[in-house]
Amino acid sequence: MYLYPVTNFKNVISLLNKIEINIKIEIKNALIA
Repeated sequence: MYLYPVTNFKNVISLLNKIEINIKIEIKNALIA
């Protein structure tokens, strides 16, 4: 049962990284426009 929270934690971090990248791309697009 110990592995589940660890895997879940990694999934959350990877999701946050994707969101952060998307936000940076949107900011760049907004600055260009």
